[in-house]
Amino acid sequence: EAGAERLVVAARAWSRDQKPPREDDESLTHLQSLARSTVQQVTSRTGSARGFELSELKASLSRLHRAQDKFAKVNAAAADLRQSLAPQIMKEAAGMAQEAEDRMNAATMSSADLAKLNAAELEALSKRAEEALQPALQAQGELADMRPPASSSKAGQEFSRLQARCKALVQRGKSAGATILDRLEGLKVDAVQHALSALKQLAAEKGKANDSNAMFADIAQGKETISEERFCEVLASVDSGLPAEQARLALQCIAPHGLTSLGLVFALADFRRVVRDISLTSSDEVKSEKIRRVAPGELLDVLDGGQSSAGAGLQRLQCRAVRDGISGWATIQNSAGLTYVEKAEKPFLWCAEEVVLQQGCEADSPTIRQLSVGEVLEVLEGPREGQSANLRVHGRLRDARTGASATSMGEGWLQVR
Repeated sequence: EAGAERLVVAARAWSRDQKPPREDDESLTHLQSLARSTVQQVTSRTGSARGFELSELKASLSRLHRAQDKFAKVNAAAADLRQSLAPQIMKEAAGMAQEAEDRMNAATMSSADLAKLNAAELEALSKRAEEALQPALQAQGELADMRPPASSSKAGQEFSRLQARCKALVQRGKSAGATILDRLEGLKVDAVQHALSALKQLAAEKGKANDSNAMFADIAQGKETISEERFCEVLASVDSGLPAEQARLALQCIAPHGLTSLGLVFALADFRRVVRDISLTSSDEVKSEKIRRVAPGELLDVLDGGQSSAGAGLQRLQCRAVRDGISGWATIQNSAGLTYVEKAEKPFLWCAEEVVLQQGCEADSPTIRQLSVGEVLEVLEGPREGQSANLRVHGRLRDARTGASATSMGEGWLQVR
């Protein structure tokens, strides 16, 4: 109500040779939206309300409708004012369209030239493309707020041409921005893949292929996070052909706020969720001995160094079933291109209530300690069904702040349901 009254007063003071002030336009749009949503909420409650509450709700609806009437009058006044200034608005919109076109021309590059830019240059170009788009969007908005002149008139024809030009510029600007971002995303993906490949190679060489905690301790050298300088140094020791610029880009993508122990665990982890029935077998040969069936929904932890192409298009991975810890080989894609798994995140648990951490998976296993609300565990194995369909998980505690493995704090089994 207060907003409606303020806008009514403001509309009376609008200059007749200028468009309605932007702040009034924005306030009108916001308050109209707020009034609509409030009317919907109040109306939905009147169906179940009785007595005093119902009369109060009806009174509120009446007040809201009066406010909406005031908004409608202000809206009509703004439309009339814009209509009287149509030639001026169209001239300004044409100027904005020309500015957008000039900026877009300056920011446009061929695919070949785009391919030569590094990430920093692409980000700068993306910013320029976004800035070039803004005048076109503003011009389009100005025209949308006008009542179009008669299409048969000269002004109407000019309006239609300008509207079409603005629409084309907006499409061109969005397309150019998307092309730049696609190229930038490609560089980021490539940098991350190269960096993770180098880190996994280093882990394999040091015998820590499946121990991210030991890997982090080796790289971080006693620090809580791996510095950019140290990250680049480590990658260069594995792949001398990897530019420092690419290594820095990879680190920004993997851990923009610093690479912690938990961050490295996430980066190196490769988990897949089964979406179709598959089997774990004893070797990379398709017809090797079957170990067990893996049902849809189960998680597989891919083991480093275990990938095989058993035939054209057929892909198999060496992996560990998280549910019971059994390792083997699984087909993730058949020769026809049908996939059996999808990417999944490494599983963690957050304690929602106090629970006991125990040495073994048996319910009567010795207690290690009591876990408090908010403690975080990395899931190592499970869940396993116990008596009365209890679910139990094998986990390793992690520091909730840094993600560091809290081995001294405990690793064991707990009941999750």
